[in-house]
Amino acid sequence: MQTGEKIALQRKRLGLSQEDLALELKLSRQAVSRWETNEATPGTEKIIQLSRLFQVSIDYLLLEEQETPDMETVRSATSQPEGDTQRRSKMRQRRITFGGWLCAASLFPFMISIGAATGWILRHNWYYADKGAFLTGVIESGKTIPFGIGAFLLVVGGVILGAEYLYGQK
Repeated sequence: MQTGEKIALQRKRLGLSQEDLALELKLSRQAVSRWETNEATPGTEKIIQLSRLFQVSIDYLLLEEQETPDMETVRSATSQPEGDTQRRSKMRQRRITFGGWLCAASLFPFMISIGAATGWILRHNWYYADKGAFLTGVIESGKTIPFGIGAFLLVVGGVILGAEYLYGQK
């Protein structure tokens, strides 16, 4: 059995999709697919990560002669109900999606505020010098609440995405 077949077998044993494995290893799903079809071979660092994740020896992953992993480590790995890796991966995907939606949702209140401010600026020739034309337009048109909601959504979404980015770097 070649390395790619062993990776696919162990991935399926843990109930992970190619995308879940890719997220765990911080690479693309296509890279995992190329490994499993033996079009490419994982590098040393990824082999070590795979060995730890699958709880098998590096020899098992790399040597074609070794058809079965150490059965003791397989038994201990399969005794866990649902892998922590899979749960963490799904939760991380949900947080990233939620953060992205918050950032996208912030566009609508901003668009309302910008439209109202632009209309106010075009109708009036003056603005408070210390606030600038745009902020004066937002304040005078009464669209400070949508502007505040948009800013809040953007900040919260950005914090969630930033935290996931930094967490993913570990």
